[in-house]
Amino acid sequence: MDMTVVTDGGQLLAAYDDGTTRVVIMTEDMLSPVDLTVLGIHDIAVTYENMTTYFSIEVIEGNTFEFAGGKGIENEPYLISTTSHLRNIALYPSAYYQFTQDLYFSPDEAWSGIDTFSGVLNGDGHTIHNLTGNPLVGTNDGIIERLAFEKANIHTEGLSYVGAISQINNGTIRLCYVQGSAYGYRANNNISVGGITGYNTGTISECGVNAAVTSEY
Repeated sequence: MDMTVVTDGGQLLAAYDDGTTRVVIMTEDMLSPVDLTVLGIHDIAVTYENMTTYFSIEVIEGNTFEFAGGKGIENEPYLISTTSHLRNIALYPSAYYQFTQDLYFSPDEAWSGIDTFSGVLNGDGHTIHNLTGNPLVGTNDGIIERLAFEKANIHTEGLSYVGAISQINNGTIRLCYVQGSAYGYRANNNISVGGITGYNTGTISECGVNAAVTSEY
């Protein structure tokens, strides 16, 4: 029996000695292990009915499953067009990003936040609607710009600092707008809550806020 791999659709073409063929969908248990977090070319072994063949794949930045395109660099930023793309910023927190459209969170889609961001996030004039849960990022050490938030509902417990865009801003936030609410509760401890950020040591410029801000401790 001979085998060839048809990479379009992940199919395996098995050719038997009697001249017949069979198309088989490759499954994970048929493939040799590969670390897809490592960039470059990987050789993969495929085993089916005790026969093995090989094919190669190249892992590159700008995976269209993770983002809508781009390479995460200044002149080719990762493109964000879904809330899943937004969550994937956590995979490469120092890269360049640009929105391609407004984002809408569903009412039951809670946002857990990005711990630390040190890249460049360009909203390109778009809006995040219905962000609910934690601030967009924990600590901003990068640049967040040209991004609006409508009906933000930031509601946290236990955090020292709370804002719609960040808990702490050490970087730059500019040309941003927040509409909605920010609430923080921290038992028996001081807490700082703001519309944009809870604590600022960086630069905030040309921003606007129309938000109800509440803290309890």
